[in-house]
Amino acid sequence: MPVSGVTSSESSTAITSAAKSQILGKDDFFKLLITELKYQDPLEPMKDREFIAQMASFSSLEQMYNMNTNLQSLSTALNSYVSTLSSNLSWQEALALLGQEIEFETAAGTACGRVESIVLKDGVPYLTVNGEQVSLAQVTSVHWSSNSDEATTAPAGTGSSQDGTEEDEAQ
Repeated sequence: MPVSGVTSSESSTAITSAAKSQILGKDDFFKLLITELKYQDPLEPMKDREFIAQMASFSSLEQMYNMNTNLQSLSTALNSYVSTLSSNLSWQEALALLGQEIEFETAAGTACGRVESIVLKDGVPYLTVNGEQVSLAQVTSVHWSSNSDEATTAPAGTGSSQDGTEEDEAQ
């Protein structure tokens, strides 16, 4: 009685479905292994070394699958953390501008005014200037007030004044 070997219809179905998806998963590996064991020649069973090698392959496959799952979870957590951090940084940027004179772009051109308050809409802070809500992206310059009531213009956090001289950080 001839033995069909590993080329049975069950095995080819598993291979065909795996080929369609271009990915061999652990279920496909199990189907192939079971089919191979089911149709092996009883007079020449699979050698122990081959079986151990296939089980080691399955173990490696399972570990890679688990590692991929863990990496996807880590990626999701990192994306969430970066989003939260970005939102917090925008909020801190807006808070630093509270009470400061700013220039900002509008549809009519450039306008200026003092930041009166901050409004949070959909997790994005907006500055209230002259009753108008201004996003941080619209701000073109900030006029920082010094102790002598003299206004200087500097981008946030640069420490340089309008005339290009460095301000003393200790003041």
